[in-house]
Amino acid sequence: MKNTFTKLLFFLMLLFFIISCCKDEETSGNNFLSNGDIENGQQDWQSNITDVFNENEYKFGVSNDIACSGKSSLFITCDEVTKNEPFANYFQSFPATAFKSGENLTLTVKVKGENLIGEGVSVAFRGNKTGKNEPTFFKTTQGFNSLKGTFDCREVKLTLNPYLGDSDIIYVFLILLPNTTGKVYFDDIFLTNK
Repeated sequence: MKNTFTKLLFFLMLLFFIISCCKDEETSGNNFLSNGDIENGQQDWQSNITDVFNENEYKFGVSNDIACSGKSSLFITCDEVTKNEPFANYFQSFPATAFKSGENLTLTVKVKGENLIGEGVSVAFRGNKTGKNEPTFFKTTQGFNSLKGTFDCREVKLTLNPYLGDSDIIYVFLILLPNTTGKVYFDDIFLTNK
């Protein structure tokens, strides 16, 4: 009986160790974004839905039917491109004081696409200094990671290595690029530091 208990205890400890080692390092830290899992709907996420940007009649919303994890995701859809320049995006901003100079910042987003035709989808993050027009940094998947067509949830990562500590505010963008029709879902959005 004692031998069986020892084996069971050893097995449970081994199982715990294996599960702990398999955790994704990038998303296991603090997420500096609010509502990154989208379980609170569109809370904390803004969109560029204005007359100027919405000439292509983009539709923004929360899906409770399709999600990469949990029950909800953000979506943007466009049925027809009538103007070539406008694009659609969600964004979130917050003070950059949480980050120290020299840290590596990683943005991780899960993206699902349905019939995306045209330029596709990108994710990006940017730092700004108060009173300056030019960003202090800008990282994007546009031109590097083609997100087009129909695909299941796919993890997309961007890393800023290192952050120079020269920003006052950081923005995260989830973008349906110009000249794109179809539907995109965004979920599990993390911005972490190391």
